[in-house]
Amino acid sequence: MEGTSLVEKSYDVIIVGAGSAGCAAALLYARAGVSVALVEKASAIDAYKPLCTHYVQPGGVAVLKDLGVYQTLLDKGAVLGGMRFRSPWGEFLLPQLGKGQGLNIQRSVLDPLLRQRASDHPLVDLYLGVRIRELVQADDRFSGLILESSSDGRCELSSRLLVAADGRNSTVTHMAGIKPRRTRNDRISFFAYYQGLAPRESADVQVWSVGRGESYVAAFPNEPDLTLISCYVPEAHDQQWRGRKQECLEEMVASQMGTPDLRSGRLVSPLMRARRLASMWRSVSGPGLALVGDAGVAVDPLAGVGITWALESARLLVRCTAAPLYKASSDHSLQRSLTIYRGRHWLWFAPQYALISSFSRVKPYSPLTRGVLRLLGRRARHRGCYHPRNRCSP
Repeated sequence: MEGTSLVEKSYDVIIVGAGSAGCAAALLYARAGVSVALVEKASAIDAYKPLCTHYVQPGGVAVLKDLGVYQTLLDKGAVLGGMRFRSPWGEFLLPQLGKGQGLNIQRSVLDPLLRQRASDHPLVDLYLGVRIRELVQADDRFSGLILESSSDGRCELSSRLLVAADGRNSTVTHMAGIKPRRTRNDRISFFAYYQGLAPRESADVQVWSVGRGESYVAAFPNEPDLTLISCYVPEAHDQQWRGRKQECLEEMVASQMGTPDLRSGRLVSPLMRARRLASMWRSVSGPGLALVGDAGVAVDPLAGVGITWALESARLLVRCTAAPLYKASSDHSLQRSLTIYRGRHWLWFAPQYALISSFSRVKPYSPLTRGVLRLLGRRARHRGCYHPRNRCSP
């Protein structure tokens, strides 16, 4: 229910953050018969995250289908495709994406849609434009929070489970004293939207390795006539790019074979810059508390896994905890389910996190990595999914 007045109320679950992770968890909990308070600091239901690659991998697409929004997203211009990696040793479809198609969709479409679907569910109360003033604890566990809004003052909400879905700079985890383990990111990221580019070779996301792995260029097709272009360069290049970011971005894209010709289109957005986006890992459960999405684990945007991990972690949490919440089982039973969630979360995400975070350091590929890239490129050629004319220069 959008715009619910702030009065004291009790829920099965309080979810802080109405982005992709929070809304997915709210919808899945509600469909399992669990009452949800969905708390969001933004005051508009159509608010969205602007800095994002907008790519949903096949695992995330499966969650969107579970949520019942997949066809609606296609109707609103989502683009289906894989993710193709191009290096000096060949090109290939990334192995983990080979079992299905991913989906490119702007967050300005995805976020409001999920938030509206959550708000429409009778078991979900959506609180917009509110701030968290304090976390409430009882019997050595988190049992709720105190909210404040400019129009309604303060209010206390209580629940059996508090879920942090409020991003890498999570207010909930800060108040709870949960500190992340960080892996440094040595690159700066630049993002810009171009419209009217020459017809695409395919609907796949394209990633080019520049040099020996020190930098990267990526193109994310969105609506039929819109493409997100991004560059990831060593932080040491920041001074070189200062004052001429668009020119440097276009020069870097043009230096790689097979990249879109940016001169055939026009820049239709501000050029966005992200610096020192470290990979972060937090323990994803505690007494009466769980973390999903970037609040639990966040990585280099180059990987294009943010939305997917948000959706997958939300579904995993609900699968582990919905039954004890719906059945009003004991706190001990709920905590056991949270421990199971933490273990399964680690098994699924930790190996991926380790691999991705290792690529966030600016250094040439190791001999082993070069050998793997060469092998994957050779296999792709034999399977007929390699285009020699688009091969990057060694």
